[in-house]
Amino acid sequence: MIRFILTFFLLTALLGCADKEKNKPRSKEWANQMQKTAQSFKNLVPELYSEERFTDKKNAPLVLKKIKNYRDNIHDIKKGVAIKLLGEDPYVLKSVRTLEDLADRALRLYKRGDRDNSRILLKATTNTCFKCHTRQNLGPKSLSWSGFDPDSHSINPFEKAQMFVALRQYDKAQKNLVEFLEEKEAKKSFSMTYDDALTYYLMISLRGDSDYSKTRRFLKDRIHSTKLPTRLHYKIKNWDQDLAAYEKKDLPTGILGAKEVLKRNREAHSDKNLVNDLIASQILHQYLMTKPIGSSQAKAYYLLGKTYEDIVTAGYWNLPELYFELCIDQVPHSKLAQSCYKRYRENIVLGYSGSSGTLIPEDEYRRLKTLREKAAN
Repeated sequence: MIRFILTFFLLTALLGCADKEKNKPRSKEWANQMQKTAQSFKNLVPELYSEERFTDKKNAPLVLKKIKNYRDNIHDIKKGVAIKLLGEDPYVLKSVRTLEDLADRALRLYKRGDRDNSRILLKATTNTCFKCHTRQNLGPKSLSWSGFDPDSHSINPFEKAQMFVALRQYDKAQKNLVEFLEEKEAKKSFSMTYDDALTYYLMISLRGDSDYSKTRRFLKDRIHSTKLPTRLHYKIKNWDQDLAAYEKKDLPTGILGAKEVLKRNREAHSDKNLVNDLIASQILHQYLMTKPIGSSQAKAYYLLGKTYEDIVTAGYWNLPELYFELCIDQVPHSKLAQSCYKRYRENIVLGYSGSSGTLIPEDEYRRLKTLREKAAN
């Protein structure tokens, strides 16, 4: 949900576009459509977050109209404009396609009378907004919706955080998560939901709000507020040490800048690396906005794939393979393509491994073979 004026100046500054007037209509088109989509979601919210109102047959004509309006606005979002503004980064395009799919399925289910699953899918769209709005800190930090306050509804903390980020109300999202963490700390309850809340907070702080001083205070509060289990104490301490290297400094830029950040990673596939991965991925997404080509673009895809191997929560589990495949397509029959294929294969094997062994579907085997041949030097 992007306001035109701020978005235009931010995007044109990042893109370094010499012809500002040429880029202006595209920015306005994208911003206007996002505003329309946001408005149609806002209109749906009173019913969506009330099970009684959403499932009441007397409300069916109104709810159906609102769902259809929301779905139609999502389909009106022009993906080509996103490419022109944000470069060849599948991150946003994948999010828009996911939004379209969720809205289409929700509408079909509601028409068939399956109100419960329709409602689940519509609420899931806020996670898609979360992913886009934490791509990097573009757009306004707040968008007020009159007549609706998420705090007045009984919503789980993660769902509420996603909604606040969809509104670009990063401060409220962070406050909501801190309250949840403090409640868990008081009860000395450190389950995986506690870990997830920590990760959500970092995602919002480092790729949305980007107030590193505030984030460091948050991390220190976690360490000092209660006796954490050893695993959490050292993980949070590592995050704070990594973040200290970037506080009050300009971030490095481009491929070399991302590599510089990733050098701080302590081990492969570790949640201890989360701060570095989030910062490096932000640098790389911004680099893709400069529209690099050839091997430069492929290197950015490769490094993004590596960072997303660590960022496996908040709906990012399927991005590593996407970036490794793009890397292979960009520079086939090269050493870099072979490295990308190796990473792609490792992720696929891991994804289909379980207690009963590794069961990779036949179509995935064929895809692996095609990519292996494309990567071979």
